[in-house]
Amino acid sequence: MAHTANNPVKSDLTLLRILEVIEVRGNAGVTEIATTLDLSKTAVHKHLSTLEDQEYLVNEDGEYRLGLRFLRLGERSREELAVYRHGREHVDELSAETSELVNLNVESHGNLVCIYRQQGEQEIPFDTASGVREPMYCTAAGKAILAYLPAERRDLLIRSCEFEQATENTITDETELREELATIRERGVAFDLEEWNQGVYCVAAPIRYDDEVLGSISVSGPKSHMEGARITEEIPELLHSRINLIEVTINYA
Repeated sequence: MAHTANNPVKSDLTLLRILEVIEVRGNAGVTEIATTLDLSKTAVHKHLSTLEDQEYLVNEDGEYRLGLRFLRLGERSREELAVYRHGREHVDELSAETSELVNLNVESHGNLVCIYRQQGEQEIPFDTASGVREPMYCTAAGKAILAYLPAERRDLLIRSCEFEQATENTITDETELREELATIRERGVAFDLEEWNQGVYCVAAPIRYDDEVLGSISVSGPKSHMEGARITEEIPELLHSRINLIEVTINYA
């Protein structure tokens, strides 16, 4: 879900677009960035030089990559979240209990963002990383949050959804999504049965404080060992147990 400022500063937007190109490609040179963004090489070089001088970029033989100053910014950002400070220990323990991939997630600007993860002993056929943005409408973690957002905020995000068919099981209809969210509120957990990644099942539940939903925890694994009572009963029970502890800790912090 993109947000556009009423009066964006053009130079700031250019700088951010340059950083996004480097983020996606890992490293990039002046010519490559200028061609990608349809900018002059002179303008691109000025931005790159400024970022390098401030240690936000590293220049290696004319190829620029992100500098480690971004690492501290990212760490600082998530350290400000109570759900991260009080939740990461339980993510580790839940991963050990289930042997599966466990993610701690929040909603940011209409997207699902994983802020912490722990891979269990079981192999999983896809990789995720902290900070990656994913859609909310077709992920268990996203639906768990979306279902418990205030009605006005939830409606805004649903109307803003750009539905895409990730797999044959992906929800691509607003009415169907609303019905699914109502069911999630009734049962307290959300499921993603190959909606986002083929061959992967996921179950998630929200983390709440008073009437606010702070985020969600999701447990993902290959379909072959996430079927039946394991995904409908065993893991949800462990999930709720951990989330209850997180919510109590946040409440008394």
